[in-house]
Amino acid sequence: MGKGSFARVYLVERIEDNKMFACKAFLKEAIYNKVNGKESLINEIEIMKKLDHPNLMKLYEVFETEKSIYLIIEKLEGGQLH
Repeated sequence: MGKGSFARVYLVERIEDNKMFACKAFLKEAIYNKVNGKESLINEIEIMKKLDHPNLMKLYEVFETEKSIYLIIEKLEGGQLH
């Protein structure tokens, strides 16, 4: 779906109900090598967990593997915001 400086965004489907989500995938190596990168990502996750508003993207899940961190977020239609 998209790519940024530190993450790629993939379209994913939940098997149980075929619901579509966006998955924002961060490589730990890229994040941890950036000044304040780890702290910035933790801050982003904590803020998104607290937000609940119809005009803001919803965070559903956070997964971590040895090399990556994945945020499962609401899939939004309409293209990119610049």
